[in-house]
Amino acid sequence: MLFTFKLKSYRISLVFIFQIVVLMVGIILGKGKQMNKYIVVLISITFLITALYIFLKRRSVYSKFIFIAMIFCFLGDITLAGFIPGGFIFGGGMFAIAHIIFIIGYIRTIRAQNGIVFNKAFFISAVFYYVILIALWIVKLRYMKNSGGLQIGIFAYGICLTTMASLAAALCKNNKKYLKTAVGAVFFIISDSFIGMSHAIKVSYSEAIIWTTYVIALYGIIYGGELCE
Repeated sequence: MLFTFKLKSYRISLVFIFQIVVLMVGIILGKGKQMNKYIVVLISITFLITALYIFLKRRSVYSKFIFIAMIFCFLGDITLAGFIPGGFIFGGGMFAIAHIIFIIGYIRTIRAQNGIVFNKAFFISAVFYYVILIALWIVKLRYMKNSGGLQIGIFAYGICLTTMASLAAALCKNNKKYLKTAVGAVFFIISDSFIGMSHAIKVSYSEAIIWTTYVIALYGIIYGGELCE
């Protein structure tokens, strides 16, 4: 039993190493300024397949919702890469749906384990993350030519993201084995924050930073469930 567990963990580690190598190739090819769209698809589809594999092996509440959310992350990735028409708005919408599914999955997992959803970790994280959200939104508004619906859409997306991260902290508080999930959520905020900042100020190698933090975020959220239940 222990050997089987170690073998599965070994396979998961190999997949993540492959993703990191592909990411480095993409960063090098784009000189840290722009990720190759085919590299983007390769990394994204690898995460999607891994999420499916874990779900089929675990059949847990957590792994089910993570897999469903990853479908929308994949759609968001290939949209932003230009393979599906819709651009920033449609791609962002796919990620917003993914965060909502993450939220549902975290809540369902906490309740399945008879935990407390809105615990101390949730409220502390929520206050911290929402302060960051409001600050970044105010800064971004100064550099946005569009107004109205787009501004509201960006703020709504931020609410989905920060709520997801807050509930990830609550999940970790209920069960320390979900630490990877909470850390992954933090890196998701970092990644999206750099996306916002790159429109306001010039950040050297912002594309490399965005994708590196994004890959770490998905690693924490997806692989966290493999060892948690």
